[in-house]
Amino acid sequence: MCFGVVVKKSWLSLDMVALFASVSIVGLSTGLTIPLVSLLLSQRGVASDWLGFAAAMPAVGMLLASLCAHRLSKHIANKTLLLFASGLSALSILAIAFSDSLLWLMTWRFLMGVGCGLLVVLGETWVNVISAPQWRGRCVAAYATMYTLCQVAGPSVLAWFGSNAVWPLWIAFACNVLGFALLLPSKCEMALGEDTGKHSMTPLAVIRFAPAVILAIFTFAFFDTAMLALLPLYGLQYGLSEQTAVLAVSVLFIGDALFQMPLGWLADRFGAKRVHSYCARFFIVFLLVLPWAMSSMALWLVLLLLGASAGGLYTLGLIRVGGRFEGQDLVAANAAIGIVWGVGSLTGPIISNGLMNVLGSNGLLYGLVGLSVVFLLCSHWQKSHQVVPTGRLG
Repeated sequence: MCFGVVVKKSWLSLDMVALFASVSIVGLSTGLTIPLVSLLLSQRGVASDWLGFAAAMPAVGMLLASLCAHRLSKHIANKTLLLFASGLSALSILAIAFSDSLLWLMTWRFLMGVGCGLLVVLGETWVNVISAPQWRGRCVAAYATMYTLCQVAGPSVLAWFGSNAVWPLWIAFACNVLGFALLLPSKCEMALGEDTGKHSMTPLAVIRFAPAVILAIFTFAFFDTAMLALLPLYGLQYGLSEQTAVLAVSVLFIGDALFQMPLGWLADRFGAKRVHSYCARFFIVFLLVLPWAMSSMALWLVLLLLGASAGGLYTLGLIRVGGRFEGQDLVAANAAIGIVWGVGSLTGPIISNGLMNVLGSNGLLYGLVGLSVVFLLCSHWQKSHQVVPTGRLG
């Protein structure tokens, strides 16, 4: 049994709107609560080590959800899982607002990560399923754009109201409730396939059969968290003011959000694999140019295009997965993406800091260049040694 889907004449449908809304709240929830909880704990005098543990709890929850999503989808209806995940995220955020204990705060943060992780895995499966092949690039790109914009909006909401106000958490809770409400009338009851055993791939098997795509996802997750944590410090080493160094992070992610739709159109027009390869090439170029641009006005253009090409590594990876896998194999593929994303997010800042200590301030850039080169080599190898999974293929 495979996904039962009616292909739409237009890429935008009621289900797509519900999908965008439900998954965008993940971006808003993480983008708002991660800095907010860190600020609140710091104001309470909590030790910096505990701040790090608290910040990591959503990522740990999302990683666990990615590990479990494939198995859960075999036994529980897709819509039921989506509603459960959305409700868990909403209730966890509400509980955070009333948590005075550090232990309970970390517990609710972990549960919020579980809910958000399920939403991401199932949402990325859903967007590929309800997208007609000729619209897949634009649909997935719109999905990625909405997620990134809401993630960027989170700190803006916090900056507007301040960390001492209760409004940021209430706004995040209200958005989660809205996402839950939009899911209720949506027709997202998709048959994900019965557990037939021998024909269903596992997330780990997906890594073997699609190593290039998985490596691209890891590279972007590594880039995303490492740049968020270390780009301001990198800018300060090159003589930028603190305000300018922080602004550089915003420009980087604005570039990510603005250029995904054009990349999606190019994928529909010329093929996702070809555009993916060119994205990696441009990503390498802008990484190598960045040190020379730090002291010129060209910095802002380089950051915009660096963010665009980095975001393309992830978005085009999702598009390629949707074009290759279907049914339970597609869920397994998106679960693998979630697992790799979690590993890349957790290890990115740690490995990057080590590279900068050993290779100097540009160590992070060299590491990302190395990952991108390996991705291109892996893509070339995979093209000449095509491996066909035993499961169903799209």
